[in-house]
Amino acid sequence: MGKVNLIILRPGKRILSRKKDGNWREIQDLYIDYTASLEFDDIDLANEWICTEYPSELPIIKDLIDSFKKSDDIELEF
Repeated sequence: MGKVNLIILRPGKRILSRKKDGNWREIQDLYIDYTASLEFDDIDLANEWICTEYPSELPIIKDLIDSFKKSDDIELEF
């Protein structure tokens, strides 16, 4: 499936992206409210990390990411 980036923005907005944005500095330039980003080797590793970090949102996030995995969408905002 390829690498994905989790982009964390203010205030609490997150984007899971399949874009080939490059390093964190290039990603930072694309998003005004950028606070951090993490690169994962595949969407399943990203999903595991997200579910661990945001357990209170687990049912919603799991469904969103499962749908995202099956889609051709480039970004998932949650």
